[in-house]
This record gives sequence, structure tokens and C-alpha cells, in this order.
Amino acid sequence: MRFPVSSLLDYLSSGMTYDELLAEFTFLEKDDILQALSFSSEQVQFQIFPLQQTA
Repeated sequence: MRFPVSSLLDYLSSGMTYDELLAEFTFLEKDDILQALSFSSEQVQFQIFPLQQTA
């Protein structure tokens, strides 16, 4: 089954935990989440993104 990496990152960045993701999307395994994070890291490894300053 395919699952967009961007969706996974959105869920994680909103505060969803690995366990919550695995319960909601039963076709996923923890290794799928780790691979998506690794893929994302490789994609932005040498790019610089300015951090937004919070008030």
C-alpha cells in the first residue's frame, strides 16, 4: 500500500505519535514511518531553510 510521505510528515508535525499513526493506519508499520523520515531527511539534507521566529 502506498502512503504519501508528505501526509505522514503532516500527521507527525501536528503532534500525532507513532502509535497513533499505526492505530489509525493499520497497513503501516513502524519501519514505514522510519523510512519516510529517512527519505525526507535525504531530500533536504543540503538545503537551508530559514526558521520562523515565534512571538
